[in-house]
Amino acid sequence: MSEEYTNELLDGLVGREVIVTRLVGPALDQEFADAVKEDPMIYSERVLQAQVGLLEMVSYDNLGIVLRTISDDPIETFVPWGAVIQIYSRPRPEEMEG
Repeated sequence: MSEEYTNELLDGLVGREVIVTRLVGPALDQEFADAVKEDPMIYSERVLQAQVGLLEMVSYDNLGIVLRTISDDPIETFVPWGAVIQIYSRPRPEEMEG
């Protein structure tokens, strides 16, 4: 049985709005997906870009984080740790007092 992954800093970010910088690539097109089925050794070179967004942090584990868009129709996305460049959260007003 594996031990649960916990992190005090990340625990404090769950449920909060965070600014996340992550690596993203272009969408996988159907033509390439079909080609991989025919030849699993085929590859494609694609440019990665850094994407920055304000999202809600839903959860995390040892593989990555789950983020949710802040909208009327939220969408959850899993981001592996290897694609996370930076996570930033502004302090809440009550955290700034004192």
